[in-house]
Amino acid sequence: MDDVYTASGDLLVLNDYNDHFDLQDNPGVKLMDDIISTYNLKQHIRSTTHKKGHILDLVLSHSGEIDVMDIHNHGPIISDHAALSFSLPLTKIKAIKTNYHVPGPERN
Repeated sequence: MDDVYTASGDLLVLNDYNDHFDLQDNPGVKLMDDIISTYNLKQHIRSTTHKKGHILDLVLSHSGEIDVMDIHNHGPIISDHAALSFSLPLTKIKAIKTNYHVPGPERN
């Protein structure tokens, strides 16, 4: 996580956590909460993502960096986990055209 955290650019992590993230007494959840806090991350999913309840899937970003918007929980569709969708405020960047010449084999 240190390598990912210190890399340049915005960070978005989609995680099939498979632990009951909403049960704060769970040792695995406490550890994940510590990681989220240590790396100043925000967990965006607030509703249950499993057909039997509980939050099992996470969407994480650096706090204040990426505005994850319009989160929709579509419920379980093809598995026991909910299908999630959301919007991201992406900006279009100008493409930079670069030409490269790769020399081929010498001709006689």
